[in-house]
Amino acid sequence: MDTKPVTSRAAGLGWIGALLLLFLLLGAGVSAWWIGKLDGPEAVLDRLGAVVASLGLTVFVTIINVSLRWVRWHFLVRSVDIRLKAEDGLLIYLVTLPAILTPFYVGELLRVPLVGRTHPTRRTDIVYVWLLERLTDVLVLSLFAMLAGRFYVYGIVVALVWIVALLAIRLRFQAKRFRSWPGAFNVAVVLGFSILAWSLVGVALSGTLGLMGSPVRLADALGTFGYTTVLGGLTGIPVGIGVAGSLLVRELVAGAVPLSAAIVSTVVFRLATVWFIVAVGSITLLSKWKNLLGRLHSHRSQDHFDQIAETYEQRIPEHVRQRLLMRKVRYMQETLQSLGPKDGARGLDIGCGHGWYACEMARLGYRMTGVDRSPAQIRMAQQYAQEQKVECACLAADAVKLPFDDNHFDFAYAINVLHHVVDLQEQLQVLEEIVRVLKPGGVFFLQEINTMNPLFRFYLGYVFPLIRGIDEGNERWIRPDRLPDLAGADWAQGKLYFTFLPDFVPSFLLKPLAGIERYLEKSRLRKGSAHYVARLVKRPAENRT
Repeated sequence: MDTKPVTSRAAGLGWIGALLLLFLLLGAGVSAWWIGKLDGPEAVLDRLGAVVASLGLTVFVTIINVSLRWVRWHFLVRSVDIRLKAEDGLLIYLVTLPAILTPFYVGELLRVPLVGRTHPTRRTDIVYVWLLERLTDVLVLSLFAMLAGRFYVYGIVVALVWIVALLAIRLRFQAKRFRSWPGAFNVAVVLGFSILAWSLVGVALSGTLGLMGSPVRLADALGTFGYTTVLGGLTGIPVGIGVAGSLLVRELVAGAVPLSAAIVSTVVFRLATVWFIVAVGSITLLSKWKNLLGRLHSHRSQDHFDQIAETYEQRIPEHVRQRLLMRKVRYMQETLQSLGPKDGARGLDIGCGHGWYACEMARLGYRMTGVDRSPAQIRMAQQYAQEQKVECACLAADAVKLPFDDNHFDFAYAINVLHHVVDLQEQLQVLEEIVRVLKPGGVFFLQEINTMNPLFRFYLGYVFPLIRGIDEGNERWIRPDRLPDLAGADWAQGKLYFTFLPDFVPSFLLKPLAGIERYLEKSRLRKGSAHYVARLVKRPAENRT
């Protein structure tokens, strides 16, 4: 057995650990030196209430800052078309937070092999994402520094370097992927989130100084924070240990803040920002590392809906489920009745899950078949049909290749299903299969989440997957204004846009808010609703080309 690679890796880790320990000792020594300049313990004791309040304020702001930076990173990962699940993305981001203790944040590139476990051909793209993040942070902090009345020349140079690097990344990505990235929208989002995230940290510094009895203007606090952070980072010392803090004390004193207030404020600020982030990342790394690796591995072997089949019902509030069930079923029933009397029409529920909709349609007299590619979900659907005492055939099948003859069903529907088919070509294949199994004149109800509303799209992409665990944050949304053309079928004119109340609204508020929701559904704002239904009608045989 060749022990050289193991020995070399251990030696490398040893050197990294020794270097990190050296930096930590340097930082502790510098901090101790500054604390030694205080007028005894009373300098802290006299401000104890302010210290506690400042720690609370800054920790709160730091949590928001980290959340915004995670959203920024996850957005960029998605923008290069890496369909990373939200929970995986959050864990990857958190476990790599301690990497800020590496020169120029290069340790964050650990995200490259982690993302590569599920997207092995896209590792280089994560490097581009990291480079864009870091350059944008330097740009924003440099612009803040200019607010302090300095760093003008360097700020202009940084802006020019950022523009050139942006163009270089775009050209390199375009040559590699044959499409333009980052686009104007990507750049605008990254800049916006960066400005907001770091502005909040400047607000925390200003608030800390105010609590210490030495208030400064917000612009000055932002400028001082940006200036000291950039200079500390340019040294290559991890998070500017021993440098950024010293510069911050000196700048505050130069701005007429008493020395003791400047020292205490700096210590509190650095503890609640840098070291709080390192602590959160380290705890996550120690507690979730094996879990993360297991999750990244399991994605290759087990279907998500098999995993959550037993708990699926508990993930949706009962009042929300019933409200949507009755609304969607009623619309399909009314539409089918308007097409003419078809007693016992044959219907197909694609992605039937637990069978709630299929059983309700069966209760209304339709001959229903439900399919789902998750065997565990099908078992739950069969059990539910037995409990409800309705006839509903349920079988495990992939919608990409439906096990039915041509022209078999009078109608079909898919309720919040197609966005889980993340491959665009497969989405199209599913729709083509649906057209194939429909009878001429048959109708398919596409019932989907409406992501035309950017706030709702954000909620579904970054929040809903974390609090509900149904969607995973890697979905391929189907916008109602971008429905694909299909041979032999046409999308009917007009779509139903409905529901504005999010799923976290408690049941006792549904009735008081129902009037507002009905008004919005009829107004010009209806296209910003949470759900929509589009109808696809198969052409009669003589009209198909």
